[in-house]
Amino acid sequence: MRILLSENSRKQLFGALSEKNNSHSLKDLSKKLNIPLRTLQNWLYGERYIPERFISEKVDIPLEKLDKKEDNWGSVKGGRKHTKF
Repeated sequence: MRILLSENSRKQLFGALSEKNNSHSLKDLSKKLNIPLRTLQNWLYGERYIPERFISEKVDIPLEKLDKKEDNWGSVKGGRKHTKF
């Protein structure tokens, strides 16, 4: 499952992650979490869906969830478009 968070919730999430991992920059946080820097930037600054397992494993703070989608929602949507003529 992937979750779309509000802007304030994304800031709270990454603030909590930085504090928990003692990192002062997004680059340092990406190294500690073993996630590419560009992916973290997209999750923080862009309106991207974040994997639910990433959120639930890392922090236990209340977050404002705007939307949920399945992990393979893009593939399903593309498959439906392709089969319709």
